[in-house]
Amino acid sequence: MQLEGGGSMHTEKSDKKSEAAFTLVEILVAIVILSVGLLSIAGLVTTVIRGNAQSKRLTTAISLAQTKIEELKNKSYDDSDLEDSNPANNNDLTSTTSVDHSETDIDGEGNPGGIYTRIWNIADDSPSANMKTITVIIKWNDSGKERKTSFTTVISQ
Repeated sequence: MQLEGGGSMHTEKSDKKSEAAFTLVEILVAIVILSVGLLSIAGLVTTVIRGNAQSKRLTTAISLAQTKIEELKNKSYDDSDLEDSNPANNNDLTSTTSVDHSETDIDGEGNPGGIYTRIWNIADDSPSANMKTITVIIKWNDSGKERKTSFTTVISQ
């Protein structure tokens, strides 16, 4: 565009266009940063899923132990399920090798076909006469590691 004094007027439209656009390098840097962030989140999600699965198995084990304790507490004092059939383990009721009673390969409901072993050990006349100490142990394999949880209660005649 020509001005009256012979000068010309330049528009800054082309300059604004180059300032507003992203360069290829800027876009690549942004993609790399975004990729690193997304990969970090993916790793975190995997860890959270694994943790949730472990928590679910532990919760199931606790439920199995509590159910068995309640079941045993509701039996008569002389019931065969409350028999101290292995007095040798009375010094270590949390033993999973020398046991009084057990149910193997049970599921979360106590039925066959699961990953849990439920053990209960009884000590007669413990902590005093006419009392029984009952320890229920649940063990299972979790990611190649043996896990276990145990609960103890005392009943009287």
